[in-house]
Amino acid sequence: MTLEQLVPATGLLVPGERIDVEFGSHQSRSISDTDLDSQVKPLVVYVVDGKQLSGHTPYYLLIKPRGKPFEAIPDVQSIALKP
Repeated sequence: MTLEQLVPATGLLVPGERIDVEFGSHQSRSISDTDLDSQVKPLVVYVVDGKQLSGHTPYYLLIKPRGKPFEAIPDVQSIALKP
């Protein structure tokens, strides 16, 4: 899977939208734009310290929940922006 297939072409989250993430072994999570720190954009990570992540699906979604530390969602299969 390429990064272009993983990330929606629509771009950044707009007010009222949520991010639906499928990851791991048939797991999913829905993240509302109001749950996220508005100053920090979600980020798809595939390289750390210049080295590609390993595994079947080597992508992590890094998010910053409002008032909480950064959180990494590993083994991301797909990301969808929903109204």
